[in-house]
Amino acid sequence: TPGMQNQLEEDYINNVNLYIDGWRKEQIVRLREAVQENVSQGFRADQMAKRLEAEYGATQSKAKFIARQETSLLVSKYREQRYQEAGLNQYIWSTSGDERVRKDHKDLNGKKFSWSSPPVVDKNTGRRGNPGEDFGCRCVAVPVLRMGG
Repeated sequence: TPGMQNQLEEDYINNVNLYIDGWRKEQIVRLREAVQENVSQGFRADQMAKRLEAEYGATQSKAKFIARQETSLLVSKYREQRYQEAGLNQYIWSTSGDERVRKDHKDLNGKKFSWSSPPVVDKNTGRRGNPGEDFGCRCVAVPVLRMGG
């Protein structure tokens, strides 16, 4: 929907600006469009990383980081919007369950939250976020379904 599109764009721009310091606005817009195109065509982040290296001259490690982070954020924000449109305003935090999950995220695993009041994802800084929004986060939100009223 147009409202969903506007919210995705706003969230996306805010996140990109956090770690692509020095990029011109038009480069960020092109990057955002490229990530959206990549996701909509069903390609994974590694395909996007190759494109970032070729088109933006990013190093392999930076391209990999940006591609993974932006793909994860876009998909997470898309899911959030779709769930909320369906009236699913709460979720259960679910980690990927491996040794790479950070402690603060492990502490959130299995707990219920609402989209409008995200939990603290980093106890050192107090930063809040929903699953998939934090840097390198592979967690997902499992929507809470309410049956019968």
